[in-house]
Amino acid sequence: MNKRKRELLRSQSAKKRTRRLLWLGCGIAIIGIIVSMLLHKGRNDDRKAWDESTEGRLLQSASLTQIDQRFRPVLIYRYRGANRPAFTAVGTAFEGRNGTAIVTVEHLLIKKFVDELFVLRYLSPDLHQVTNGIQSIASRNVDIGLPADMDVVFVKPGDPARIECFSDKTEGVPETAKVFFFDNVQVGGKVLKSLKSLITGKEYSVIGASKNPQFILISYASQAGESGSGFIDEYGGLYVLSGGTREGTRPVSFLSGPLVNIEKHF
Repeated sequence: MNKRKRELLRSQSAKKRTRRLLWLGCGIAIIGIIVSMLLHKGRNDDRKAWDESTEGRLLQSASLTQIDQRFRPVLIYRYRGANRPAFTAVGTAFEGRNGTAIVTVEHLLIKKFVDELFVLRYLSPDLHQVTNGIQSIASRNVDIGLPADMDVVFVKPGDPARIECFSDKTEGVPETAKVFFFDNVQVGGKVLKSLKSLITGKEYSVIGASKNPQFILISYASQAGESGSGFIDEYGGLYVLSGGTREGTRPVSFLSGPLVNIEKHF
């Protein structure tokens, strides 16, 4: 084989290698783009799932300013070992004579759970992370003169400790409740037009009340996990969301209250 033919063969071999490398490079680049798109889609899907959860929605909708200087919203998480704490309910923190207390729904402590650990996340502009937990039960409803059927309990924050679950109440409105829809709902001789969320600052119309137990009804579509959310009226009374339902196409949420001057008991 003469010199010219050998050079021609080497040139053809080099061109083939170059083409193979180009195809290989293109293939790797295409695979990289596909993987990147899938990962990006996965992140977007995860983000979407987070955003649409009750916890994510509450975190995103929380007001950047505190709605009422007396009250701070708190997210409550049930903690069971190594798993991520599970978002469970909402509470409202306030300052009493002997320190901070939190009011939430009594059905958070339903008997079937025996005893539980809870951690807390404050929804204040400067505190948006898990900070401490429920240390003890501060008071049950009847201990401070509230009706026994009112779905509220008061707890003390601090180092998380196992809390005895004592309640026979369940989430939602008891079958014994007699519900009435009407305008000009009065509490203590005062007409309630609307209640304001301590989380978002939005106001919702008062549309009725119930007896056995007593609830105030507002036009609000509450979600699972929102039990314990705080609302206030224009006179300073505090209300605690117990649950919700629908009457036809109308969303209805049921709130215990008003709680007035509760600070003096704690």
